[in-house]
Amino acid sequence: MKHLLTGFIFLLAISLYAQPSILLVDDSKDNFGNTAFLALALDSAGYAYTVFDAAGGSGSPTSEVLSQYDLVIWHTSTDGVGLHLWGADDLDNGHLMTYLLDGGNLWLIGNDFLFDRYGAAPDTFQLGDFPHDYLGIDRYIAQAYGDDGGLGVPGVAPAPGQPAAGLIPLNWNFATLWWADAVSPLQTAAPVYLMTGDAYPLAGMPAAVWYNEGDFRVMSFFFDLVLVSDFQLAKQTVTSVVGLFESLISDTESQVLPGIDLQIAPNPFAESVKLSLSLEQKATVSIQVVDLMGRKIAQPLMRT
Repeated sequence: MKHLLTGFIFLLAISLYAQPSILLVDDSKDNFGNTAFLALALDSAGYAYTVFDAAGGSGSPTSEVLSQYDLVIWHTSTDGVGLHLWGADDLDNGHLMTYLLDGGNLWLIGNDFLFDRYGAAPDTFQLGDFPHDYLGIDRYIAQAYGDDGGLGVPGVAPAPGQPAAGLIPLNWNFATLWWADAVSPLQTAAPVYLMTGDAYPLAGMPAAVWYNEGDFRVMSFFFDLVLVSDFQLAKQTVTSVVGLFESLISDTESQVLPGIDLQIAPNPFAESVKLSLSLEQKATVSIQVVDLMGRKIAQPLMRT
């Protein structure tokens, strides 16, 4: 690496942080392998993860299991009956609540998971109810198909001001999607996707919500992401949402990476510098050139 100004002394500043550890919970009792599609999107986006097969007989992961991960992606797909999200018995999941209260991060995805616990819309939530306290919603407003005259929702689009960079509109591998839920966020939460469609009666209603409570963060998709019309839509959405969690996790957690072999010589440097870096695990690397006063004089180089 060579700088373009001679007669000055510079420092090479390097920061490292690991990818978030991700647990993908398969809570889908469908016969279509929908969670495998979501796993493929994570693979394609470059994220490592561990699958927990709740639907296959493992039951809900315990709080001890959940606590090992920075982010839990809980996928219920399209089957809103007997979900382990609700303890398989329409009860609040104490293990999941413990994980969140201990500072966890959750991305909840699927059609009909509210129906499994609360039945058909509408319903109103109060302090002490899981959807109110952990998902950041105060009302379950409606269901596509069930409350729109049998139409189904044609698509969803990012809400103005939602926090996930790069989020894009979504449509489906069907003409419309049935049983996606519309909800009303708390004032302390933010709508992420809104239902869309020309003259669609539920257009403008939130179908995804972001809730950053401070101690924990939850992104809820009240529709099944794997039913999008094109795999690239799923990949881009995964990149945007996991990237949002990743940025917040890296900002709030000091992560120590094992197996770092870093050599910089000389540092400070005037003419040139040699950098050698090897890691035992995937990480994001930020490289900056600064002067001896700490002022940045070159744009960061980001490598994963």
